Amino acid sequence: RRVSSEEIVEKLKRATQEMLDAVARGDKAVWDRYLAEGSIYAYEEGNVLTKAELLKELRPLPPGYQGSIKVGETKSLVQENVVVLSHVDHEELVLYGQKLLTNFLTTQTWAKQKNGEWQVVSTQVMALHKERKPAVIDLKSLDSYVGQYGLSPEVT
Repeated sequence: RRVSSEEIVEKLKRATQEMLDAVARGDKAVWDRYLAEGSIYAYEEGNVLTKAELLKELRPLPPGYQGSIKVGETKSLVQENVVVLSHVDHEELVLYGQKLLTNFLTTQTWAKQKNGEWQVVSTQVMALHKERKPAVIDLKSLDSYVGQYGLSPEVT
């Protein structure tokens, strides 16, 4: 039976979600399975990593951090042995009780390998910034904020 383009895209979206779920745990095995040898990963801070470099950096979130990333709206281009997925990913990160919400635009290029498996050969991740509005501040009130603050008992 011939697999439809829609089925391939859904399979790769599920694999992408599996990779994103593995981030908080620092699960290198999932990323190792889906990243092709020699793949490149460019992310929002301007770094471009090889598969080996990315796996070396991947580790569980530190104590006090909890997070998840969910694949959102997706567009795709499907060719015989290449699929490009572009999706907006929604991250929820809780740092010592403070919730941060960030959206990322991720574009992945998946290629069918000689063994028939799909693997990521290239990824580009960009943070989507929300428009910030200037705040009006009474400059005299800023002196009341001077001092030492603690994020947690371990972090001052």
